[in-house]
Amino acid sequence: MASTNEIISSINELLGDPEYWAEVLDNVPGTSNPPPNPAPQPP
Repeated sequence: MASTNEIISSINELLGDPEYWAEVLDNVPGTSNPPPNPAPQPP
């Protein structure tokens, strides 16, 4: 098992890596080109 400090260090490295997040967001459907979301019309 990795120690808590090792886990936190790894997370901090990922959080500080914009290329990592750009890649993650590109792999999530709907984030790079979100569909239009019309406001709900009140009755």
